[in-house]
Amino acid sequence: MKAKSFFIIASLAIAGLANAQSNLGKSFNYGIKLGVDVNTAATPKTMDAYQAGVFLQVGRQIYVQPEAYYTLQSGKFSMENSYVRVPLMLGYHVFDIDVLRFNVEAGPTYSKQLVGGSKGFFNWGAGVGVDVFKIITADLRYSFKADDNALTLNTNRMNFTVGLRL
Repeated sequence: MKAKSFFIIASLAIAGLANAQSNLGKSFNYGIKLGVDVNTAATPKTMDAYQAGVFLQVGRQIYVQPEAYYTLQSGKFSMENSYVRVPLMLGYHVFDIDVLRFNVEAGPTYSKQLVGGSKGFFNWGAGVGVDVFKIITADLRYSFKADDNALTLNTNRMNFTVGLRL
């Protein structure tokens, strides 16, 4: 199945889950995030990336979390590339007490280079996260290729973000 087809099907499924959950009570959060991507592949050696963006979280125990990031990738050749990244995560709060909330999440990410005429591409990501006092949020995700046409950004990478719920 092609990445675009799967992204459309995943989006519809996530929207359906969010709508079904609205009958149980809706939870709505948004905020800002800063993060870093680190290459974990042995070859090819790609550059680290830094990102800043926003997120929206809809749902209580099961949630949908679209995000949008401006990502700047830089390497040892002083070359910098900028991308826009849009992850769409489906998450589940595994453990929730007043001061700590742990979650798992997975979903597709669309990435597009802002400079040049390159086509956008999809990757997959899965990870874990923690919320502290329901104000500070942190996520650790692993990203991998969705298809053979993907470029090197966010392919076999660890992504760490820290955010603030507003």
